[in-house]
Amino acid sequence: MKQVRACRVGAFVAASLMGVSAPVRVLAVFARHVYLVVSLREEDRVVILCPLSEQDGPLCIMLDHWPVWSELAGQEGFFHNGHIRIGPYDIQVGDAAVWPSAIATLSDSAVCLRQKLTETARLLVHGSDLLSSVLGACDPSALPSYALSQLAAGIRRGDASLLRKGAAELAGLGIGLTPAGDDFLCGLMLAAWFFLPDPVRVCAPLLEGARGATTTLSFAFLNAASKGHASSVWCACLRELKNTRTNTVLQEHMTRIVAYGATSGADSLAGFIWGAALMEPFCQR
Repeated sequence: MKQVRACRVGAFVAASLMGVSAPVRVLAVFARHVYLVVSLREEDRVVILCPLSEQDGPLCIMLDHWPVWSELAGQEGFFHNGHIRIGPYDIQVGDAAVWPSAIATLSDSAVCLRQKLTETARLLVHGSDLLSSVLGACDPSALPSYALSQLAAGIRRGDASLLRKGAAELAGLGIGLTPAGDDFLCGLMLAAWFFLPDPVRVCAPLLEGARGATTTLSFAFLNAASKGHASSVWCACLRELKNTRTNTVLQEHMTRIVAYGATSGADSLAGFIWGAALMEPFCQR
């Protein structure tokens, strides 16, 4: 078999695969990403094979070299003892360094960040209708075109039923591998982990509401966000926001976020900023 070595693995994936033996199938093959589904006993887990030129992410397994993967389409294999064996490849994952994909959390409740977030985001160039709406709305909890009133009420009241209903309305909304509504929900869940003392009370019903309403890949990103895990650019941005240094440096990090995908990064930033307006009053840690 052809040997391929993993250099780094996102912490979210590493924890999921620890001690696991399970079937693996190829979900999709692209030029710089190969999406695999690991069929765990409790639920399927999506992992993403990437070259080192791509950004680290919670679902990513970064490889030391990048073969031509076209022959993998539709293949099935197995994960065992730290190896993914699929098609002609033996991908060695067990000895890879673990990249810390868990986001920073806010520890100083006296710091007010909503104005800083909004002012900096207004300097960005992006193509997201969602982010434009969030930045332009007089009341950031009222965006009727995206039916966010239930989410806002659910966050304010701690009502899991409203959170599930609001997430179900947003999940799968839009086009692409990760629809805009899902990206928004990812940003909202990252805001919960950043601002709230008990983020699981918000994120668990959001994830449950989205279950079955979107693509397998997009739900995998939602699942990671619900556990407080994000890409390297998001992790860096939230570390900067936590340190509350200059807006110029924060803008550089936000620019990297909105550069991701067509509008995926900007849509997730919209969810984070929208959520921050609701959650900041609750960030007593």
